[in-house]
Amino acid sequence: MVKTRGNPYLNFLDRYLGIFLVAFLSLFKKKQPFPRSLQTIGLLKLSGIGDLIVLSGVIKDIKIRYPHAHIILFCGAENQAIAPFITGVSQIKVLPLLNPLQAIKILRQKPLDLLLDCEQWSRIDVLLTFFSKSLYTIGFKTERQHRHFLFDACAHHSPLCHEIDNFRKIALCADVPCGNGPSLSIHSSPVVPTQKPFVIFHPWSISRMKAVKEWPEERWVELGGRLLQAGFEIFITGGKNDQVSSARLSTHIGAAVSLAGKTSFPELADYLRKAACVISVDTGIMHFAAALHVPLIALFGPTSSKRWGPLSAQAITLSSSHPYMYLGFEVPKQPPRCMEEISVDQVFSAFQKMQ
Repeated sequence: MVKTRGNPYLNFLDRYLGIFLVAFLSLFKKKQPFPRSLQTIGLLKLSGIGDLIVLSGVIKDIKIRYPHAHIILFCGAENQAIAPFITGVSQIKVLPLLNPLQAIKILRQKPLDLLLDCEQWSRIDVLLTFFSKSLYTIGFKTERQHRHFLFDACAHHSPLCHEIDNFRKIALCADVPCGNGPSLSIHSSPVVPTQKPFVIFHPWSISRMKAVKEWPEERWVELGGRLLQAGFEIFITGGKNDQVSSARLSTHIGAAVSLAGKTSFPELADYLRKAACVISVDTGIMHFAAALHVPLIALFGPTSSKRWGPLSAQAITLSSSHPYMYLGFEVPKQPPRCMEEISVDQVFSAFQKMQ
């Protein structure tokens, strides 16, 4: 799998070539009128499982507004696994970002009446949008990113609201009223091997800033001990890259079972839906649990829960007192250890309130 966020090659091209190309091509860009009829709508979201899950509610709103439109989701290798479960999508196409010419070729295979670029910061996707055959394009105007000049219409991306509200601004440019939260159509594959009550830990972030977003391991161990004493089993979820860390944590807890890298999304959905509670740091699986409306405790340290928090009435959010990542990538030279502000007592108390 190609990781798009934090990929050095893509970041280099985006920063040193992307800004120049956007500025140069803007000299030839002619703004087009909004199409009278929308038969085919494309949405470009190339990275972030969590972002795509948050966007899913807006995709549902688009389908409600344009029920007869063929909606194509253009995703990347990083988030393609969740794409089949997005409500309202008619077709999925995966774009190979390390091969821009091939990505453009895929984009141009079918003419689009409308293409919404739902990436927030990069320029590579802007260039892909420009070279598509779309009659009309919409994207974000993000401060200091110099990326909006090639769109026919743009929405201001704000660090002061939840990301779903930013996505809704893009949809509003296409005359789409929004109000739905994240929406997934996923049927569980029965795999849970126990009838005992259990809790799911998701301690890992896939962010390149994971070191500042993860809760100290010794606190997971202490929390796990309390839950075992209370009669709950513990499962630890994660990706393939988390297998070593998950195995170590399960050993330290003593009786936890690691599922890292062993479940598909339908199988994971079965675990999440049957769990007494899911306890997760700010990452894609947190948004997955929120979209399934299962009992959830979300742990936020450097990131702002007002920007990225779970969109579910079944969720309790525990946050540090001074988040500093409102866009998701602002890291000072000496970042404060925000996650250490969240105590085991706080998490265990929140868990007891859910029972």
